[in-house]
Amino acid sequence: MVGTRAAGSAVMDPGTAAVLRTDDRLKVYHPRSERWESVVVKKIRKRRCRIEVCREDDPSGALEWLDLPGLKYKRLRSSAKSSGGSEANPSVKARRVVKPRRRVRAVGPIVRQRAVATGGDGEGVADEVEEAEKRLKGAYEKSLNPPSLIHMIRLEKKWEKRNPPEQPSGWARDDDGVIDLVEGEDDDYNEEDPEASGSGSEVQGKGEEEEEVAEPSTPPRRGSYVPISFIAPHTPDFGPSGSLSRDAPSTPSESPVAAGAKSRESPFYMTRRVKRRLSELEASFDFWEGRALPCADLVSGESSVRSVLARILDVKGTTSSVCYMRETESKQEGMQLRKLPHIMYRMSYLEPESPASSSARSCVEEALFPARACVIQSDDDVAYREYVMWPSRRLEMLGENDKTSCSTCMADSIAAMRRHLRENSCVILHYRYRGGEALLEACQATRSVAESDLQICLSLKQSTTGTTEINRVAGSISKGLKLSALCLKLDLFISPTLAKNLSTAELSTLATVVAGFERGLEDLILGWNTDTLFHRYLADLERKFEEAGSGNEAEDLPCDCAGAGAAPRGCCLSLDGLLRRVNCLCARVGCMDTNKIFRALRADAEASAFIQKNSKFFCRSTTRLVVALVGLMYADLALEGGKDRECLYRRMRVLCRTDSRDSFRYEMLVRETLCKGVCGREFVKNEYFFPPRHIPDNYRDVVPASQYDAAADIYPAGVTTYTDLFSDEGLRKVEGRVVELEHKISQRLLPESCYDRSQHWNCVRRTKTFFGARYLWTKEQKSQSSAGKAGGIRLDVPRVPKWVREDVEDPLVRCRVVPENFINSSAVNIYHDGSEGIQSHYDDDSRFARPIVSLRLFSDSRLSFGTQFFGYVNGSFFVPMPRGCITVMEERGYAANGIKHSVRPTDMTAKSVAVILRHVHDECMEEAAEILMDETGRWFQGLGLEEGQGKRPVDDSQKEARAAEKAEADVQKVVRSVIRQVQGRVRAEQRAAEQREKAARAAARAAERECAKVERECAKVVKELLQSVQGRLRVEQREAADRDKAARAAERDARLVRSVVRGLVSSTIKEVQREKATAKVVANILKAVAGGRKYKFSSKKTGKATFYLAKKPEPWPEDAQNIVQKKS
Repeated sequence: MVGTRAAGSAVMDPGTAAVLRTDDRLKVYHPRSERWESVVVKKIRKRRCRIEVCREDDPSGALEWLDLPGLKYKRLRSSAKSSGGSEANPSVKARRVVKPRRRVRAVGPIVRQRAVATGGDGEGVADEVEEAEKRLKGAYEKSLNPPSLIHMIRLEKKWEKRNPPEQPSGWARDDDGVIDLVEGEDDDYNEEDPEASGSGSEVQGKGEEEEEVAEPSTPPRRGSYVPISFIAPHTPDFGPSGSLSRDAPSTPSESPVAAGAKSRESPFYMTRRVKRRLSELEASFDFWEGRALPCADLVSGESSVRSVLARILDVKGTTSSVCYMRETESKQEGMQLRKLPHIMYRMSYLEPESPASSSARSCVEEALFPARACVIQSDDDVAYREYVMWPSRRLEMLGENDKTSCSTCMADSIAAMRRHLRENSCVILHYRYRGGEALLEACQATRSVAESDLQICLSLKQSTTGTTEINRVAGSISKGLKLSALCLKLDLFISPTLAKNLSTAELSTLATVVAGFERGLEDLILGWNTDTLFHRYLADLERKFEEAGSGNEAEDLPCDCAGAGAAPRGCCLSLDGLLRRVNCLCARVGCMDTNKIFRALRADAEASAFIQKNSKFFCRSTTRLVVALVGLMYADLALEGGKDRECLYRRMRVLCRTDSRDSFRYEMLVRETLCKGVCGREFVKNEYFFPPRHIPDNYRDVVPASQYDAAADIYPAGVTTYTDLFSDEGLRKVEGRVVELEHKISQRLLPESCYDRSQHWNCVRRTKTFFGARYLWTKEQKSQSSAGKAGGIRLDVPRVPKWVREDVEDPLVRCRVVPENFINSSAVNIYHDGSEGIQSHYDDDSRFARPIVSLRLFSDSRLSFGTQFFGYVNGSFFVPMPRGCITVMEERGYAANGIKHSVRPTDMTAKSVAVILRHVHDECMEEAAEILMDETGRWFQGLGLEEGQGKRPVDDSQKEARAAEKAEADVQKVVRSVIRQVQGRVRAEQRAAEQREKAARAAARAAERECAKVERECAKVVKELLQSVQGRLRVEQREAADRDKAARAAERDARLVRSVVRGLVSSTIKEVQREKATAKVVANILKAVAGGRKYKFSSKKTGKATFYLAKKPEPWPEDAQNIVQKKS
């Protein structure tokens, strides 16, 4: 082989295999012979990572397949004579000279450096400049169309004419506005060992070997973006290119032309007139309010799939918000009467800071991770609302039960949370609010989640709202094509205490933080959708086609289709390459390709009108991407033979952000007043007001100035509720009347014009019943020619029932809630199981006078105002309606005239009924009465009697009429015979149905018998259990009786001991007292005897006694005196 040499060896990887071409010469280390051999590439199977090669010295010899992963190779650089297509395609030569990791300022200097690096004399530079200009013009037409790039090329060409290029000392590099040449081309580059892979793309010049160009000191970043746009309004500015840099400037970023126009040495230098014209052009383009354009789009002129998806994200805008939770006001309890969910308030009136403050920027970059995350898997929002509402219960909720799974983990980054993002899951990150520059502190220990007062929640639910545009386009091609989405809701929850204490500026800082977190999620969303919708889906469809064996292999396809646009995961997949691969797959399957889909969309007037209406979403590149996806779905449907349930797109989910929340914007202020009715019963009146400085935009346009006080910040909502006005006995009586009404409707005892039932399959979910007057409200009714007469009011319904007048209206009149003789129509809305509510609507003031009164029965509910999307999400405010509540929408109030109201299914947990009392305008009632009389007269005119025979002579006209009548009678006879036959068949089918029903009843009876048997066995088991429990209870009772008896005996002994002790003590005291008295008497006697006196004493027992002494006694012995003294 002439003029070739082997470069340093490297190991083959999928990225290197993506840039291989046929007839490439390689030197590979053969796995079988275990030696280096020179081979020529003949065929490439990129998806299977295999190449078919032959020996270089024997081109016509045997062919051999080699597996690319782990294959050691050396690329051989061929001369111009030996390389077949290098002269015909100079772009290939330029692509191999310039390494993708080298980044320079613009296209013109790149081309000059290419010429110098290849040793050329600069010939062909102008051609390549023109080619680059064409590619940039293509990017101008296909993507964001920045006009400054066109001026950049023109000014650069003028600069090149005035200043011829000099040989650079090295590759130019600029950190502000660098451009990757071809994204994903330098697959031989090894970030761990740049020197080992630096020689993989060298190209030899004209018969001479080319010197290697010096490697840059720092490996460049892949997939960088050129900042060509200004930051969109209400979007936090985190620095150029959307980066979250702390040192990012606080002013909007400049375009590359404006940045380079400050220096005369720069190729972007412009005069004042050109700069002024550029500023006018930049200011005139609204689409500059988007993200930066990927560099591959600027150089190649093609839009990548990732860039188009990024543009779709920009169209959707920011969806995150700051919220807080309040405890539910519902007090009902029981298995069937669960409490209503907690209330979520969304501060959508907060706007993020622009530019972002240093505290918010540092918090997004450093303070959010690592953090402790809680992953909740549940079918409804009750679990995560309970978790956010009650911090003290969070540790108790960890674990699994029948409906909810709750676990914790450590989240190190946004990308690490991807494995937890699945359907019906909620990922909650925990933080503590610190304020100041620190702002937030991440909770990392499991026990610290109970101390968290700030959480970032990512909730995912399956829905089709995120794929409305795709499904609308796909439905115009085939009605069965529908793609589901995982709608991601990002919210920052703060505790109610924080919501009350923080200022508006501090709350805006938190809104900036969650907006920065949302911008960090964009890469995760782009990676998810690019990999799921295109890389993986396209590869799975191609594999399914090959497994089916219904087409040619990839190597048998034309050269421009085999592997066209193929790229391994992680590389940049171009939109044109995707369209080529989709068209090839559709051609092999035999279904519509993207070109036919485009033509079908142009021919469909509705689809074209929809695309034009949503022109903000359907730009040229977005439309092409959507059509490519629809082509894949149509091919998937064709591969499954039209069986929609087995298609792969039924299991795919598009990850998208959504702005829909089950939340409200305003937390209303309530003023309670205790009132007393005429009958003496006390009830509570609740009036609702908007919070100061937060009122709806149209409030002052709807409500007269006399109804609110702007100076005192008092803005009534125009809705009032009354509670405890009805007793429990009165409510049960009215609810019994409603049950009777349901029975009459089910037995069809009321005219059909009186009620309307909403059914789902065989289940009745809602029934609307009208009395006194009804109004036309369905699409079929409004489409009638006379629908506009009398304001849509009709009187072909029964009168207002007596029980409504006596049990509902009269108590309200006595309590002065409504005027007397005001109500002339009523409606009873029955929500049978609470699974279906009523959509947002106005009570038209052209039909109904104010006030409008309603009574809530059976269970608690809420009346929501200002909701969106069929009245279920993004509400403005609500009014609680507990059982027995009277709700009044007042005259000249905002609730009745300025905003729609609805009843959401999420605000009902069981059966609920509303009895609505209205007053229809008198002129509407009069006109409706005339319409009823006209319809009744026409009905009577249609009635007639048969004429008698033989009373009048019959003329020819009458004969013809009778002949026609006879013919008509014959026809009717034939029709009746046909009807009889049909009826016979129907009866036969009915008999068969009765037999089936009989068999079903027999099976049901057998099942009942089996159930009864099971019940008896259960009763027996329960009886045995009860007997054992009762035996244990009796034993325990006997033991308790014994313990009581022993306690009583011990108490009796204690009392006896106490009485004995008391007796002993008292007897001892008496004995001592007796001895003292005796000693006293003896002492007196001795004293009297010693004195020779007469001594008298008395005793109760001995009586009186007197002692006389004849003579003076002799003195006592000394011993006797001592004894007497001792006794005394």
